[in-house]
Amino acid sequence: MFEGYNFGEAVQKARGMCFDAEPDKNTWGAYQCYGDPMFTFETKPKNTNKSYVLSQEVLNDCENIISRADNAQYRSASLKKKLDRIDQGILELNIVDAAILEKQAMAHYKLGNNAEAKEIFEALFTAENATFSLKSLEQMYNVQAKIAVHDAILDINKIASSIEILQDVINKFKMLMTIGKTSERNSMLGSAYKRLAYLNKKFNISDGQSELAESLKYYGLADRSNKDRHDFYNSLVQLQLQALSSRVKASDLTKLSKILKTYKTRRIIMINPHS
Repeated sequence: MFEGYNFGEAVQKARGMCFDAEPDKNTWGAYQCYGDPMFTFETKPKNTNKSYVLSQEVLNDCENIISRADNAQYRSASLKKKLDRIDQGILELNIVDAAILEKQAMAHYKLGNNAEAKEIFEALFTAENATFSLKSLEQMYNVQAKIAVHDAILDINKIASSIEILQDVINKFKMLMTIGKTSERNSMLGSAYKRLAYLNKKFNISDGQSELAESLKYYGLADRSNKDRHDFYNSLVQLQLQALSSRVKASDLTKLSKILKTYKTRRIIMINPHS
């Protein structure tokens, strides 16, 4: 681990060394190690010029990034550099495996590289005989919504097209709902309506209240169908939207924030087009 390997990799290599030393014995598997397999010491990177030989190596590293990116403390420059090496490896090995490209896109999404994630998702969804998960579709639509708001803010000439994209994203999420209604899809649909309300209000197209009402509805559905009793995301967003709609006092949000700190929730929720 002092060479930069994470806990899981170090255990795997230790077992391999035991097996190589005494292949006729079961010593390599005669011990257990418990802990976060992604844990690493803060040391110099083990190899900044890693080259890939097998596509499975690329897949493993993509999954590693996705796992670590769920923890905010791991979203570092070193993790992004690792993803850059993965991108290069995929090009060098000419990988077209849909399963790997899906993980690559998800890794970019997790690290906030929305433009890159969108490009890879789009290529994946238009490939012949490609297979991908509904999760990827959800993330793709969410990325499209984020980029639409970003583009409209940077270029006033893109306001109309950005609003069309958001409306299209909303329709696509509703189509996914015909397959099955999940807490995540309701939450993402609420987020799309929230972004649409933001653009309409910001650029004086409308007061955004009808879109806020729809957003509130879907965040409420997401909250009620969420089986994670310790996830306060949808509950807090509802209160914030209600505050924007003048349905609750801002002081109520302060009280709720204190409650959430008591439960040591680690989520930071903001009524923000980029959240």
